[in-house]
Amino acid sequence: AVIKAHAINLEKIASDLRLLSSDLMKNREMVIPQLQVGSSVMPGKVNPVVPEFVVSVAHKIYSNDILITGLCGLGCLDLNAYLPLIGHALIESIKLLIAADESLDNNLMKGLQLIPGQAKNHIVNSLSVTTALLPYIGYHKSGLLAKAMKEKNISLFEANEILGILTANEISRILEPENLLREGYTLNEIIGDHG
Repeated sequence: AVIKAHAINLEKIASDLRLLSSDLMKNREMVIPQLQVGSSVMPGKVNPVVPEFVVSVAHKIYSNDILITGLCGLGCLDLNAYLPLIGHALIESIKLLIAADESLDNNLMKGLQLIPGQAKNHIVNSLSVTTALLPYIGYHKSGLLAKAMKEKNISLFEANEILGILTANEISRILEPENLLREGYTLNEIIGDHG
């Protein structure tokens, strides 16, 4: 289960990086290393070979997980004649995970180029950013901001300027990366002034 969970997380990371760095994304936030430039059908395309490798590895690990699960269930009392294949699939999955981890680190993450400013623009123009305001202003006011952003096609700061819910400095503080990336809320943030 731990091996499978690791594979799932790797696939999610690789898939997100592949999408966020693709030409499909208007105003991309990042560019991945161009390891295999060119495509047999699309001139000028850069194949995202590392994310594709990681996704392929993840699916092989899922297959091994199904094999291991099924063969473990076929054991009889204290005996399991399928231990050699169970062990082989387990060791193969571990080796594949190590290869995927190393490839993602060495061939993609170390050469990943971020485009300054794009990420912040995407955040303040995304309706989902209003979720980060929930502990501070509640669901109703966050919803009003999201509605104004959507209807007027404006940023969070512009919607807030119209509605006057928070100061621009308060929003900037809430949207600091360390606040957005931490897990969960503190009890004080949940209770707020209502406790």
